[in-house]
Amino acid sequence: MELGLWTGFCLLHEQHPLEDAFSILHRCDWKVCELDERNAYSWFVAAKCLDDSITRYRNLSGDVKTTQMHAPYPLSDINAQIKVIETLAKVSEAIGAHVIVIHPYRGAAAIPDGLSLQAYRDQLIRQTISMLSSATQIASRYGIAIALENQIDLEFDCGRYVGTLPADLERLLDSVNDLGLAIDTAHACAQQLDVSELIRWASSRLYGLHVSDSDGLKHDYHIMPTRGIIDWHKVLLALRDIGYKGDFHLEIVHERHQCLPDSLAKAREAKSIMDNLMKEASLK
Repeated sequence: MELGLWTGFCLLHEQHPLEDAFSILHRCDWKVCELDERNAYSWFVAAKCLDDSITRYRNLSGDVKTTQMHAPYPLSDINAQIKVIETLAKVSEAIGAHVIVIHPYRGAAAIPDGLSLQAYRDQLIRQTISMLSSATQIASRYGIAIALENQIDLEFDCGRYVGTLPADLERLLDSVNDLGLAIDTAHACAQQLDVSELIRWASSRLYGLHVSDSDGLKHDYHIMPTRGIIDWHKVLLALRDIGYKGDFHLEIVHERHQCLPDSLAKAREAKSIMDNLMKEASLK
């Protein structure tokens, strides 16, 4: 298990430039990363020449390994979504990523007329199962795993998610061959789940991690581990006990800065905090 930082950590001028992200990763001695969904879209999904984009990415990433890729939000057009997954699977094979993380479908803020909340959720789950079934079949041809990211089942301006509680997640995992779970620790905390218990529940089906802390109050709050209410000692012990073989990717969204020196300092601080936690749990 290695420590990774997702490339969306770099936020300069309201953009997520990959060149600056890798500059930070290299300068702060991060050896592993997850590719952010915005970078995955702009560099590969929207690429005019995929082979050229892959070559540029390899040159840019250098000795930083990309072991996990975050897919853009699912498209409602299933045929278009399948093309996106096919592209990302090809790219993952080429750059050495093992896992593609995918969100479930998100509902509208208002429930469609004539549907109860439960009926609407069931509809979204069926849609998600259909999409993920196609995704796992495509990815398996390239030796890539698909991991579903757990969400928060609260009402936002942007709508509702499924795939939040173990019952939902189990239904999705059991319905799709070879599907795994990518646990977002801040999402689990906001959903008032015990992160270590969720890890033990997932067990061998845990394929990836989005790691951040949360205060358990704000809906989608991602801060540095040790700054919220998650018990990281229990989390790391749970990972050790289930024999987790994936990587430990930080997705500390609310620690980003517009200023490059501040981003560098924060990336170094994150590395130090995580190195110490891993040593305490005898995982490094």
